[in-house]
Amino acid sequence: MLRLRHFVLIISLLFLFDKVNAQTFSYVLQTSTLTFDYTSSSNFNSQRIIPNAFTLSINNSNRGRYNIYCKIVPINSLSTIIDPSTFFSIKYNSSNFTMSSAYQQTFNIGINDQLVANVTGRARKSDTINYNLILNPIDLSNPSNIYNYTIAFTVSEY
Repeated sequence: MLRLRHFVLIISLLFLFDKVNAQTFSYVLQTSTLTFDYTSSSNFNSQRIIPNAFTLSINNSNRGRYNIYCKIVPINSLSTIIDPSTFFSIKYNSSNFTMSSAYQQTFNIGINDQLVANVTGRARKSDTINYNLILNPIDLSNPSNIYNYTIAFTVSEY
């Protein structure tokens, strides 16, 4: 079974097109640089939501089946000191088709790929999927500093 993997990072937008037997599958991640801080105590104690932080636009081939994965990539050595898996979550917000309820839950994202969607039955369709970014409460014992992360999405057609 042929497996195509395409990568797009939050800051760098990469357009990848691949032809297999004259079938085209592509996707684009639309977002901007997201900046936020933890300067008040309420930022540490409560969850914050950035609605529609990420929009995936996917053009399907005849297969119409793909998985979406999400993970955090630390940018500097300071960002690897603390396990970021409790910092961020993403949650499906909306799409132009009905997403399976199994993928409408909140997913904590860490440094390993987290499956956030499995889509089938979308042959030759153009899909748009929106995700919210959730900033989870952070333990006050974490050292103060500037932490930089990239949130990476991988779309894999199968």
